[in-house]
Amino acid sequence: MSQYLYNLQDTIPGNAIAEEWQSLVAQQAHALDLMLRSLRLNLDTLRGRSEVPAQGKIAQLEMLIQATVKGLGALAHKLVSVEQQLAQVIQQSTAPQGLPQEHVTLVQTLEQVISALHANLTIARQALLAMIEDSTSGLEQAVD
Repeated sequence: MSQYLYNLQDTIPGNAIAEEWQSLVAQQAHALDLMLRSLRLNLDTLRGRSEVPAQGKIAQLEMLIQATVKGLGALAHKLVSVEQQLAQVIQQSTAPQGLPQEHVTLVQTLEQVISALHANLTIARQALLAMIEDSTSGLEQAVD
């Protein structure tokens, strides 16, 4: 597994996975980790800024969340691209004699990659929701 704060998967076990797919998973994990760490740091900094009124903090919080959601969307788009590649391989492989071995291997690889990418996005979404909940509950108390 990984050195990441949020237990993101940065490799796919096994030697049979091509470097390009391993790299895609590692890049996604790294990008998600940076995004989540940056958000956490910014939220902690924002929380500690006593000179900013609660309404100002809420506005800044919304901007930080929007930027993070946008980043998650971009990474999710890459996942959709891999899913489309899988669909194309399956569609091309509907010959009556069955799947050629290279297509079987590619389908298995793409399924593993998609699984890892999905898992990472799920972890990131859960972390984002937890940070939002934590941050908004503190700000709601300050507004009340």
